[in-house]
Amino acid sequence: MRKKLISLFLIPIVLGLSHAIPTKAASILTEREESNLTENLMSIYRSNSVKFIIENHAKFKIKQGNFTIESSSITPGQDKNGYYSNNIADDLRTQDFYSSSDHNQIYFNVGRKESKTVANWLNDRTFNGLSTSFGHPAKKLNFAFMGKLTLNLDINDTGYLYPLIFPNVILAQGHSGSTNNWWIGQAYSPSVGNSGKIYMCSSEFNYMGKLYKALVKFIRGGVGSSYDEVKIEVVDIAPVYTIEQKFKQIQKDLL
Repeated sequence: MRKKLISLFLIPIVLGLSHAIPTKAASILTEREESNLTENLMSIYRSNSVKFIIENHAKFKIKQGNFTIESSSITPGQDKNGYYSNNIADDLRTQDFYSSSDHNQIYFNVGRKESKTVANWLNDRTFNGLSTSFGHPAKKLNFAFMGKLTLNLDINDTGYLYPLIFPNVILAQGHSGSTNNWWIGQAYSPSVGNSGKIYMCSSEFNYMGKLYKALVKFIRGGVGSSYDEVKIEVVDIAPVYTIEQKFKQIQKDLL
């Protein structure tokens, strides 16, 4: 009878209709059994998607991209199968943007449970949250991934794609009210986040025989858009020195 009751109550929970153990079911479990059951249910894997909304410039258009995971922090118990451990599979390590009619997106398949552990991991790498789109320390986060973000840029509709590479980009999921939100930042970077946005310089690329960089603005979700979105806008491309000086002036204005 006990096993039957537990099974009946597990069905709606696993389907995501409830995250709490019903009182009636809990009453027939020992304290230890209840604790184990709660722990297992709270580590259910979820498909967490972050949508990249591309704000294309008249001259510069981002066409596809990918994100390569290099390290991560996940609340204990929320990746029990170890999909994002050191032996992460290639198809999870690098994700190409999945495109729809109006946005690109990537997925992180882990559980959602906030913790200070993840927040501290992000804060330690972003000057206490300064180098994120929020511009302040995180208190609790569900998970965070750091890696290389690549955006493929078409200049003047030539069809030739220039890879804009941003190292040490962090994508993290937090919580706001009844929704989950996304943090974006750059580890060990002089980038300063303010008013929901952060600017980053790409690595160098060769354009018309010269070394160029791109200046790109990232805007977190909830600032004129859905919480599960990150807007991306190419502000300018120019020779390396020009972009670096422009970037320095923007950071100075934000501080």
